[in-house]
Amino acid sequence: MKRFTAWVASAAIVLGFSTAAAQTAYPSKPIRIISPFSAGGTNDYLARLSGTLLAPLGQPVTVENRLGAGGVIGSNAVAQAAPDGYTLLLGSISTHSIGPTVYSKLPYDIKTAFTPITIVADVPLVLVVNPSVKAQNLGELLQLLRAQPGRFNYATSGAGTIPHMTAELFKSMAKVDVTHVPYKGDSLAMTDVVAGQVQMMFANLPSAIGFIRQGQLRALAVGGKTRSPALPDVPTVDEAGVPGFDVTGWYALFGPGGMPPAVVEKIQAQIAAGVHRPDVQAQIRSQGAEPVGNDTAAFRDFLARDQEKWRRTAAATGIKLD
Repeated sequence: MKRFTAWVASAAIVLGFSTAAAQTAYPSKPIRIISPFSAGGTNDYLARLSGTLLAPLGQPVTVENRLGAGGVIGSNAVAQAAPDGYTLLLGSISTHSIGPTVYSKLPYDIKTAFTPITIVADVPLVLVVNPSVKAQNLGELLQLLRAQPGRFNYATSGAGTIPHMTAELFKSMAKVDVTHVPYKGDSLAMTDVVAGQVQMMFANLPSAIGFIRQGQLRALAVGGKTRSPALPDVPTVDEAGVPGFDVTGWYALFGPGGMPPAVVEKIQAQIAAGVHRPDVQAQIRSQGAEPVGNDTAAFRDFLARDQEKWRRTAAATGIKLD
């Protein structure tokens, strides 16, 4: 009996050592981050930034753009991956808070299919118009929209995304009629707004700020409750004519459901350390975003509240996409 007990104790020590060694060894092969939207947009930018911040772990990090269905296709690829930390998702308010409220038949259970890791950055939305639109401010745009209901179009990065829901909330609160034109990502939508094919868009600020600075787009208002330091002269939607309007996006790293806690902690710590570096913060803020890098427990709590907020918003606006 003593010999058996000793064998069990030895086995437990070996197993514990092996588990700890496996966790310590992470990563031992390349890491892939899936961006579920097109290259050149905010999601893609923050996915590539995350890859750069994870590079000091000692393995190559690649970004793969898997676009379509408002981020569902790329998200599903991660949900089905092995939960070992080698396939990650740069998810967002669109994929994890809004999508589950407007799509009733997602191919995954949003509450169990993913492991939240950390928010990389908060991202304001900005209402932009093509310079040909005869509105220098939000008040003038509202006059145009109300005088010509249904004549104007707005672009989004896809049905069920944060630009879509923000615009629909704006339409409801401002009592205007504008037609939705969905694309498969920020950059594709932005291209047509700049070209004048579509007149307006609630855009993620990092995707739009270069065009705004070059005069190719006119910024009329930002969607959050405070002005953006990147555009200090641009009022909020609330200030400019739609009281109570307040929408801000976020972008975060997720893994498949059931990831080992030690691996989650290692990824979170690496991203948090990176986004708190002054040079990285300056880079993120220069694009109009705000670095976050919160701990996993705080992110889980925030995510539950945000999902409930958008569930109520979807119910109030009546938006369903299937």
